[in-house]
Amino acid sequence: MTEAVEEQSIFEWIWGVVEGDFNENPTVGQIIANTLLTSIPLVDQAGDARDLAANIKALAWDKRYNEYMVWLAFFFTLIGLVPSLGSLLKGVLKLLWKGAKMDEVLRYMNAMGKGNAVKWLKELQAGKLKQYGKDAATNAKQVIDVCVDMLSKIKDSCPMWLTEFHQNFADLIKTLKIIRSQVDEMLGKITAELEQKLDDLLKQNVDNTAQGSSKSTLMVKQEADPSVKPREGSHLYKKQHKDGYEKDPYTLQPDGKPLGAKVGKMPSEAYGIDKMPKELLNKADEGYPSSLVARKEFRNFSDIKPVELPEGTKIYRVVDEGSAEISQGKSGTYWAYSLPESKSQWRSQYAVKDSWNDNGYYVEYEVPKGQTLKVWEGKTAGQEYRSVDNSEFYLEGGNTQLYVEFGTLGKLEPKLTNWSDVSQ
Repeated sequence: MTEAVEEQSIFEWIWGVVEGDFNENPTVGQIIANTLLTSIPLVDQAGDARDLAANIKALAWDKRYNEYMVWLAFFFTLIGLVPSLGSLLKGVLKLLWKGAKMDEVLRYMNAMGKGNAVKWLKELQAGKLKQYGKDAATNAKQVIDVCVDMLSKIKDSCPMWLTEFHQNFADLIKTLKIIRSQVDEMLGKITAELEQKLDDLLKQNVDNTAQGSSKSTLMVKQEADPSVKPREGSHLYKKQHKDGYEKDPYTLQPDGKPLGAKVGKMPSEAYGIDKMPKELLNKADEGYPSSLVARKEFRNFSDIKPVELPEGTKIYRVVDEGSAEISQGKSGTYWAYSLPESKSQWRSQYAVKDSWNDNGYYVEYEVPKGQTLKVWEGKTAGQEYRSVDNSEFYLEGGNTQLYVEFGTLGKLEPKLTNWSDVSQ
């Protein structure tokens, strides 16, 4: 083997590591190295590693670090790594960048299950966006440092007679260091531009509301108290909850607890899974709901598996006036094989927090004849309420829940639950 051929092979091996899932036939060594890459604390999914690999390739390998849009792509990938919020935040910021109108942004946030969207945007404006930008810069440097360290170790372990190889690696490491030196400036510029776009968006919201624009006015009213209009008559099941932490509120019942909740620290067995099992990551290619991984909804399951429901299977979902079935005419994501017997049972066994859904109605879906429905099935993970004044409450979960892709079941007619504790 000539020096040039061997050098090319080594470079191909290394890039196979960086490609991750792009590489369809990894060697054992590449699998091990890829595992090390994904072990970076902020990289917890294969998709994250893939996107970061593409960003680093464009910046360093292709030497496009003078292109603003390449930096923007890197920024959005880093924002997507924010724990429990990355997908929503990334989506909102992309809409901002494209100049979306307020009703488009709020519609997206409602679809993602975000509660008080306007308030969330104002908190983003008040300083959270700047902090997320700083966090992105910190994470960018961490990613680059890992790449430099990995490449340096590989370079140092190769025979010295591969002189051209060593020089090429030295150049690549030098390029990565140049990129690192530009991180604060470039990501700072992007953050500042997004802050200005957010300011303009929120001003637009005030103007549209004052002028009575129908869509914008409706979306703003949905964030008020009450946040939605009654579906029928004057009775409104959607409530404003005033107890507990402001961003995680509940209503204390006469027994001193939120409905369906237990007192104390949630047991470890009630927690959801941290990572999607690797053997299930490609199930979206077989038709199973992809948003479960994209939105990291698997964290709401203690265990999970793909299930194909046969024709005739009936599933149920509890909703209120703010749910997609009523507010948008679209089907939501979390379902069950049977309708709970009470609101208390529903809150407890399916771990539905007060601020998420207040019930009042349910919808039913039956898999049509000659068809099947691919869903995710698993044990419902528990949910902790944020501690306030040393008060600790949690919803235990434990019943079997289903995850269905949003908006795929058509328009469903809500029916009253008629639970005896429906208004608690």
